[in-house]
Amino acid sequence: EGEDLVRISEEEFHRIRGHKIGMIFQDPLSSLNPIVKVGKQITEATLINKNILKKHYNDLISRQLVAFRNLKANKVYEDIKTKEEIAKIKNYISALNDQKNPISEEKVDEIKEFIFLFKKSISDEILTLSREIDALLHKNDVDSRYFEDEIKTKKLSLFEKKSRLLKSYEDIVNVGDDTNNLLNTRLELLNKLVAYNKEEFKTLNPLYKKALSIRKKEAKKENNVYAQDLKNKHEAKMKDLNNSLNDVSTKISALENTLLPEEKEKYEEILNQDKVVKENFFKRMFKKKEQQEINISKLGKIVEKVTSTGNAEFDELLGLKKDLLEQIDKEESEYIKILNDQYGNDSAWMVRYVQNTSTGTWSPYFNKKSVLDNAIYSQNGSSQSNIPAYTIGSAQKTE
Repeated sequence: EGEDLVRISEEEFHRIRGHKIGMIFQDPLSSLNPIVKVGKQITEATLINKNILKKHYNDLISRQLVAFRNLKANKVYEDIKTKEEIAKIKNYISALNDQKNPISEEKVDEIKEFIFLFKKSISDEILTLSREIDALLHKNDVDSRYFEDEIKTKKLSLFEKKSRLLKSYEDIVNVGDDTNNLLNTRLELLNKLVAYNKEEFKTLNPLYKKALSIRKKEAKKENNVYAQDLKNKHEAKMKDLNNSLNDVSTKISALENTLLPEEKEKYEEILNQDKVVKENFFKRMFKKKEQQEINISKLGKIVEKVTSTGNAEFDELLGLKKDLLEQIDKEESEYIKILNDQYGNDSAWMVRYVQNTSTGTWSPYFNKKSVLDNAIYSQNGSSQSNIPAYTIGSAQKTE
């Protein structure tokens, strides 16, 4: 994406790790905490980085954001590198001019190696600048809305200025052979490069900042359109699923009257099993203390689950209904996640599921907690206060 990972800060890396790049080590002990459940550790990165709307928004502003961050990261990196080199040169000059403590041969060799490397670095940097200038001259896909034409002009001017500066010192260091003079010349160049980096940042930063600000405003509007599109797709999918569920439920009701006594008995057992599973699920959800590990030896005899009524057609319909309910639940959960990403969690908002006793289906109702707590739900055209209802979560917000 064009972002220089070598020069970014540790804080910036947190934005990228697990979201855009990651590494999985083969040894589990180097990656996983043995005292934390493995499921939590494996899903953590996915949950953190699964904000669909945020990801879409970041993709929209990526070009301007990367350019803005690269400029700052480059300045910080160059400043640190230059300061370290300046300190090293001053140390070398001090060692060369110390009359009381003669410089060692190892130190002399180290200084010679340093001089050789900085001579080469000047030539390499001039070549790199030449390529960057050439790339800018041939760059035609500039967008004036984000000041890219102005940025291009200013960068050309700055790069040419830096190139001239480096070339003037390249000639000096290549003909010189006095160690002290060469070190002082390099020191002088580095101080000028510090001033250049400051000028470059001061010139380009306001333009990159304004470009990012404009793109962010546009991206918010585009993201709202994208959110509406997700909502429309969700509603269309939910409509199709609920229509299919109603058709299946109607067929089940019609076929139920034709079941044999033993088939009806098994059907009642299946319904009771499902009821127990749901009750246990919500008990676990609202249980405040941490769950204890299950001791297999204390479970006693495991009762075999009833999975079939013996009527192939009826069992097929039950399986289809179960599959549709799972799809509806998954679709609702994913959409609730999108809503929370868009609006944020708010304890004043809740989702309550209300059961239609004629079809057995549960439908979500979003509203303020106080409204849901005092609501009288309507079913089949009449208001009733005894319709089965339960609340999940404590903070699900919607439009």
